[in-house]
Amino acid sequence: MGRLRASQSNESRPLEAYSLVGRAPTCGVVLKDERVSYEHACLKYTPRGWALRDLGSTNGTWLNGQKVAGGTDIAVRAGDTIAFGESRFAFCLEDAAPPEPMALALGGGEPALLTDGVILLPTSENPAASIFRAADGRWTLEAGDRVRTIEPGEVVDVNGTSFRFSCPNEWQATAKIQRVRLVTESVLHFDVSDDEEHVSLTIECDGERMPLGRSNAYYFLLTLARLRNADQRAERESEAGWTHREELTNMLKCGEQQLNVWVHRVRARFASKDFLDYASIVERRDGSGQLRVGVPRNVIRDGSKKK
Repeated sequence: MGRLRASQSNESRPLEAYSLVGRAPTCGVVLKDERVSYEHACLKYTPRGWALRDLGSTNGTWLNGQKVAGGTDIAVRAGDTIAFGESRFAFCLEDAAPPEPMALALGGGEPALLTDGVILLPTSENPAASIFRAADGRWTLEAGDRVRTIEPGEVVDVNGTSFRFSCPNEWQATAKIQRVRLVTESVLHFDVSDDEEHVSLTIECDGERMPLGRSNAYYFLLTLARLRNADQRAERESEAGWTHREELTNMLKCGEQQLNVWVHRVRARFASKDFLDYASIVERRDGSGQLRVGVPRNVIRDGSKKK
């Protein structure tokens, strides 16, 4: 993705598709100095690459030592130097790659980036919310009990920190999916050791079996699969297997944060295998606090049954 590196601090900052530079706290690049205008300049990504525009600043914008005319787009390439207000606010465009989805903390700091198909907020170590792309192409926000669509430019509050979601209009993943794989049309095969300390997972899709190895997070998924398999009360498949997260945390003897980590790890594993609906491997029911495994067909081979 596009990145600016500050000459003085050597700090590197990723660029949004449209990045404002100035003193305003809503700017993508905030420069706290009176010689920098409130909204001083902008960098935007175009079909021809990155472009710089001075927004009528008081003290000017320079590209490679030359002052740029206000209100005109000027092409910027990797290695170019840009200065705002004066030379000490100089940056180098160190990466001219296209922008990618991210969530920017309005108070400053490094943004949360899309990793393994998901943006975790406030941090990847403490995921209280997540933003991911659903199979229908819409971006989805999961935060607590809420599951809803989120639009680029929207601001959300997570654990007291405000984040602005940023995504290029024409963004698409770098990886090219050779064929459409759907989690919801697959079969999960769990192989469980006698002591249930080890769980291996294989997914069967379109007649192909893909071993996914072992993971501590698979025991969480196994628990959801057992609950869905055992739910004989549901009159419809759409109602089978839903379990409240408090019940899950009691069963698994864990906290809600650990539950969120497992959800992310499982989804990331399926995203790495190019499943279009990777987030559907663990479904959340909006406003209810309920979760379930998103695959209706689950085959469980317990250790005690192998003998």
